[in-house]
Amino acid sequence: MAFRISISKDTEGVFEAFIRERFKQCLDNTEAYEYFLPQIEEVIQYYNEEHRAYHNLSHIYSMLNVLDSLEIDSFRKICLEWAI
Repeated sequence: MAFRISISKDTEGVFEAFIRERFKQCLDNTEAYEYFLPQIEEVIQYYNEEHRAYHNLSHIYSMLNVLDSLEIDSFRKICLEWAI
């Protein structure tokens, strides 16, 4: 049985802003960020779909916070960040 964690629209906006900022940091280049912005928005749209019970923006947010808490070298951290 699938379930969806109830997230308020205000909280969803926080997750969206966090994901956008994280992509911006990963790309480390304003031109690249602007180029990929339509794809970033598409990812945000898909991860906000109502049928997503678990793999949603909240999940990505949580995974990135766990990653930030790990003590691993920067190469591995970058690889894992893109995988998430």
